[in-house]
Amino acid sequence: MGQTVSVSEPLFDAERAWAAVHVAAIALLMLALLALLSTETLAEDEAWGTLEMADVPMGTPVDVVGDIATFRVYAHWGNMIADDPVLLAIEPLPEGWTYQVEEGSPTGSGFLVSEEGLLKVTVKVPEGTETGIHYIEPRLDHSTEARTFASLPVYLNVPTYSMVPIMRSYPEPPVIPGQRLRWNMAVETDVPIDRLAKLELVMAPKGWQVHTLWRSALINEGVSEPVSFSLTVGEDALPGDYAVMFSVSTSDPRVMDHQATVMLTVESVVGFAPGIGDLHLEAAIGEETTGLITVVNEGNVPTTILGAVPTSYDDLPNGWDLVTPDLPLTIPPFTKATFNTGVRLPDDPVGSLSGGHHIPLRLLTDKGVVDLDRGLQVFVPEVRITKIEVQGEWHLTGSTNSEMSLRLLVRDSGNLMLDRAVWLTFEGGPAITYVEVSDPSFTMRSGNIVPLVLTVMVDQQAVPGEHWVQLRAYDGSGLLAKLAVPIHVVEPLLSLVGDLEVRAVQDDGHYAGGEAGIYVVTGYVENGGDDDLAFVKVDVYDSSSGSPNHLGYVPIYDLPAGARRAFRFTLDRAEPGQNVVLAHV
Repeated sequence: MGQTVSVSEPLFDAERAWAAVHVAAIALLMLALLALLSTETLAEDEAWGTLEMADVPMGTPVDVVGDIATFRVYAHWGNMIADDPVLLAIEPLPEGWTYQVEEGSPTGSGFLVSEEGLLKVTVKVPEGTETGIHYIEPRLDHSTEARTFASLPVYLNVPTYSMVPIMRSYPEPPVIPGQRLRWNMAVETDVPIDRLAKLELVMAPKGWQVHTLWRSALINEGVSEPVSFSLTVGEDALPGDYAVMFSVSTSDPRVMDHQATVMLTVESVVGFAPGIGDLHLEAAIGEETTGLITVVNEGNVPTTILGAVPTSYDDLPNGWDLVTPDLPLTIPPFTKATFNTGVRLPDDPVGSLSGGHHIPLRLLTDKGVVDLDRGLQVFVPEVRITKIEVQGEWHLTGSTNSEMSLRLLVRDSGNLMLDRAVWLTFEGGPAITYVEVSDPSFTMRSGNIVPLVLTVMVDQQAVPGEHWVQLRAYDGSGLLAKLAVPIHVVEPLLSLVGDLEVRAVQDDGHYAGGEAGIYVVTGYVENGGDDDLAFVKVDVYDSSSGSPNHLGYVPIYDLPAGARRAFRFTLDRAEPGQNVVLAHV
């Protein structure tokens, strides 16, 4: 995109040339008069004054720059008014013109000058002044008497100047058919001048709609503030350069007419705009869901959509697939089309968290990659899947075989993204005297696994057979999962194998007669059942007095099915004699 400004040169002004000849003739005449006056001798007390040009030769025109012309003069006076101020005035002065001498303040007829020397005169030329040579006559007058001491012919040249349309900001690319363009224009002059100008769009390509025909531009010091223009590119515009022409005009007759041509380039741009809003889908776990998405080819060339992908693969949840069964699809310029697109969710709910998912789309075309401003809004409903699982087997946790523990896992296989409270209830049958869970309440979210320990105590008088502990898991929505954990109560098949062996341990210090006082009794226990036993005890009784007297027990740990274990105990007798000892497994 570029800008071309065409400027027409002004024609040679013959009147100006003729005026210059007259100026030269008048200058020669004034020089002759000054030479004649210099031969006269002024009276010693007669007031006198002189006024001469300082910057340019006599008769040479002073150029007006914009609305201002400046020149300097030498002013001298003496004799009886040597110490008095004089009055510097300009007469004749064209109507509407004003002037200023140095920084002085005007009186009714001019400007008071207190000191001799170099004076700067500024003349302001109003708008509407015709071009050409204008005559003014600065005079040096007595400050109180109506007397003129000296005068000076000054010629001011009021030239033409240019106003040129300038483009300040260009339409944002790319420029494509049917697009409304906006940009800023301004006016510049070749002189520092203040004017109100009319900036007008005078020519646009056929078929283009012009929204702004003209604007008023206020020029300050030769430059205007930007003003906005807009037009809409024709719907059938082919790629290429198109000219838009501007002109500027004002009421000032000094302004030369200029026009500027702005070149706008219509590009071959591939551009797709989505339809209104995102495509909203409700996707089920493990299923494929699609819907129609609308795109508009805003380019001026046909384009083939080869495929659609997420703008970033971080925008597509892990395990999801984006499906586009209708692609590839060719779309003509300036038309819209629809095609199916959607997602396929994995079977595992953990991979598809509940709630909304935004997937911005990027189109793969035969002319490159195009990002869409919108995409898919996929809503995944909540799926609550909670399982209570047994990990391992029961194991004894106390000194008896009535207290046991079992490891459990509570697993969240649903798709709830936010934490939620989960709690357990538990109960056992009549044979279960005590039930406890290590952490009966906790928080969970999708994919969490919470380990727990279930501890129970079985009634020692429980009937052999299968007994159950019931577990239930709840959250705010209700029951999530339940599990019945079996406990097998069996009657062990234990027996003492053979007779007890008794061996005396000699203890001479125990009895003076030297008889044995300590006996070691040894026996064997056999597990004839089908279950391994973690703990067995052999109770020992003294029945010498006729009734059993419990003396304690011998523990046996880890007695597998079909195994035999030896046990022994020590009997310390205080009195000699026959004793009866019983062992009961």
